[in-house]
Amino acid sequence: MSPLIILIAVAAFILGGGLQRICGMGTGVVAGPILALAMGPVLGVLTTNTAAIVTAAVLTVSLRAHVDWRRVAIICVTGAIGIGIGVAVIHRVTSAWLEVVIATLLLAGLATTSIAARPRPGRAPQFDALGGGIGGVMNALVGMAGPILVLDSRLTGWEQQRFAASLQPIFLFLNIGSVLAKVVPGLPPGVDLPPWWVVPIVFASVLFGAWLGGRLAPRVSSTHARTLAILVASAGCITLLVRGASTLL
Repeated sequence: MSPLIILIAVAAFILGGGLQRICGMGTGVVAGPILALAMGPVLGVLTTNTAAIVTAAVLTVSLRAHVDWRRVAIICVTGAIGIGIGVAVIHRVTSAWLEVVIATLLLAGLATTSIAARPRPGRAPQFDALGGGIGGVMNALVGMAGPILVLDSRLTGWEQQRFAASLQPIFLFLNIGSVLAKVVPGLPPGVDLPPWWVVPIVFASVLFGAWLGGRLAPRVSSTHARTLAILVASAGCITLLVRGASTLL
């Protein structure tokens, strides 16, 4: 692994960890596409999943008082099913078309809900179940479940502070599931795990990013944090769309 790739990964994890503390997501959305390009899709997403476990574990503990545990449980149950589907797909189907379709649909959904959607809190269980399933598939395939969960929060009027806190145990569960589902059966031929010394570098980077985000979070209002979450999710979708389209062309 070259020094340039390590520097890119460190920068991506610091930025992602900081954004995740402020608006609820960031590690997967920021680092996932960058590392997929730098390290290859399978190893890049696996490394992102591992880093996201560390970030989410730390933030789950620090933000636990604001977590909506009932909604978390619904999303995690259907997310587990989605992970199984995603891992099955990743070994059989090229992900480029899926990336283009998923990114396009999510961008359309985010745009629609940002402009005209009326929140429907009464339908939160249904939207949570659907969002969890799709999020599990996305997390296994492309290393990011955040955008679909932002769409869920917009459709249900999920209060930003509780939404951001609740994302952490969801990300913890989904990323542990994704890593186990990929490593236990064995990685695809030609893909090897990175050297052991990459692990402490990843851990230190995301922890520093989360600490930095914690210093900045009190200065960011709920409205601005929600707007930032939508922007981060949209940026992740656009990156996903470009990556998928470039593979197909």
